[in-house]
Amino acid sequence: TKHELETKRFNDLSNRNLSDKDYKQQIIDKNTEALKKYQDDIQKVNEQIAENHNQLQGQDEVQKKANKLSKLETKIEQNIITHNKSLQFFSENNNCPVCTQEIDEEFKEEKKEELKGKVDTLNDGMEKLMKEIVNTEERVGEFSKVSNKITELNLELAKINTSVDQLKSYSDRIHEEILLLENKDVDSSDIQKELDT
Repeated sequence: TKHELETKRFNDLSNRNLSDKDYKQQIIDKNTEALKKYQDDIQKVNEQIAENHNQLQGQDEVQKKANKLSKLETKIEQNIITHNKSLQFFSENNNCPVCTQEIDEEFKEEKKEELKGKVDTLNDGMEKLMKEIVNTEERVGEFSKVSNKITELNLELAKINTSVDQLKSYSDRIHEEILLLENKDVDSSDIQKELDT
């Protein structure tokens, strides 16, 4: 009969609504679990960022030191060049180019020895300075690696946050669909009452 067909169709639709509702609730449950995992991931990444920030302590001082060492290197190089020119002058000249007087041989030898000593001292200082520059540059490089790691971690954090936002949005849509299905259940019970009468 027509009544039996309508009742059967109604029961099929009601059962489908129930299975849809159960399925959608399972999706929300899975999303809730995924959100918890994402929250754990966010916490871990934030901890890693904090650890890396701690490793950056002293970065400014090391960078300032590197800059000072570089300036000192330039000054020492300039002094070496100046002293070498003076040494070359006393080695190659017997007369003063300005007043054309003869330069005393004993004075020349004293001056050459003095200049050689200064050049040797400057070269030794330069050697030690270069070692310190290398060490400082290595530390600057380490700080750079840590900064890059922080940037990577911040990108990872942004991706996780985007996933969280998308998952929440999807869960909200599914929840709205469940509410619509529940409203249909209320309407369905009214229809069932009518069919039963």
